[in-house]
Amino acid sequence: MKAHTLRGPLWFLLLCMVLCLPAFAQRNTGTIVGLITDPTGAAIPNATITVTNVDTGVIRTEVSENTGNYRVVSLSPGNYKVAAGAPGFATEVHAGITLEVDQDARVDFAMKVGKAAGESVTVTAGAPLVTTENGELGTTLDAQQISDMPNVGRNILATLPLLSPGVGQARQNYDNDPPMRFSVNGGRGLSEDLTVDGAEAISVNIEGWNFYKPNEDEVQEMKFQTNAYAAENGRGSATVNIVTKSGTNRFHGTAYDFNRQTALNANEWFNKRAQLAKGLPNKPGTLRDNLYGGTVGGPVLKNKLFFFMLYERDPTSNKGNARTSVPTTAFKNGDFSALLNFATPIVIYDPATTALNPAFDSTKPASATNPQYLRTPFPDNKIPSSRFDPVAVNVLKFLPDPNSTDINNPTSQDAAFNNDFTNANVGTNVHWHIDPRIDYTVSQKQNLFFRLTHDSNGKYPPAKPEALLCEPLKAA
Repeated sequence: MKAHTLRGPLWFLLLCMVLCLPAFAQRNTGTIVGLITDPTGAAIPNATITVTNVDTGVIRTEVSENTGNYRVVSLSPGNYKVAAGAPGFATEVHAGITLEVDQDARVDFAMKVGKAAGESVTVTAGAPLVTTENGELGTTLDAQQISDMPNVGRNILATLPLLSPGVGQARQNYDNDPPMRFSVNGGRGLSEDLTVDGAEAISVNIEGWNFYKPNEDEVQEMKFQTNAYAAENGRGSATVNIVTKSGTNRFHGTAYDFNRQTALNANEWFNKRAQLAKGLPNKPGTLRDNLYGGTVGGPVLKNKLFFFMLYERDPTSNKGNARTSVPTTAFKNGDFSALLNFATPIVIYDPATTALNPAFDSTKPASATNPQYLRTPFPDNKIPSSRFDPVAVNVLKFLPDPNSTDINNPTSQDAAFNNDFTNANVGTNVHWHIDPRIDYTVSQKQNLFFRLTHDSNGKYPPAKPEALLCEPLKAA
């Protein structure tokens, strides 16, 4: 008999199967409830309830209680039809039902006596579903509304929450990104909860709302729950509940391209101000942004296994000014006499002359008036070339000379010396995003899904340096 040992991924797969236990209080699903009655209003027990997802073909069945009530839980948000059947009654079908995330939708049946086998009554496009199971307040946006609504930088969390009653902007003193901060019913900003597909999607620090932002083309719906929501949503002053798209029994896809070019851009205010100050023509800065991507989804096994995937790529090229400090030509030659022109002169001492101070008072701490060591300054703050290290001399050859003036420098510094260097280059940053999802219906009681989100930012060296835009050097 040969023994086999489970290794690596097999152990992980086994662990996942063991942990696939029923989950309660799920926040990424909905529930359909209702009451089954006969023409006299009496409850019909043991009626068969069949709930069918129109898009995926997944079917759930339940039986009404002795009171005629039924409840079908853990349904994925989407389009449904609900059928009720009982012996002696015509089957009644309610179609055109849209179930939202974390919603308890009521669908009641008043069944009629059937006179023929297979007789059915279909109710299509009935009144909008009203939640009577709880007092929850909120606003739901579907995929089409999210796509049609304007937002900042294709960020669905920047402005769309403001569409819900009681929500307003809440800028903080430390906040440099006000659209991402909002207040609900007068509460403090940054105190809201965010879930994506039922899982927490915020971090515990101040940048919580920048932790994860789903792409608008992968979102099926967003729900802003602002008051009287269930206990499982009570982690903040409000909850933003997001559900991503999944595949269906039909192949579907989208493609998009957003393009920005320098020739089509207006000049920004700060760039124009700097150009006027330098006597340069009014010309917009270099910017090339071509964001493109698409989605695709469909069945792998009809009514059983589905896939959905989003891919997005955003290469951006723009001009960036890198400013730093470099040694002046005089500094490279060992001449630091300019440092003596400051209000508090900076003296360069000869380290080879360091000696103990015979007048040092050891009962007092060392200070400028009670130095422990004495050193001799270099004459005129100039280091003789004979003291130069040959390695340092060779390294200095690779450092550029100053070519600009920092407007933030104090006047006294520019009058003494200038050691600012500005390098203007066109750099390219490529951001890409991929988000595959797999949904699998194990049985009427078990559904599994897997979603992977990967973001990548890659910075590449500039293709060529642009002309240096810098101010003329000031005379010392």
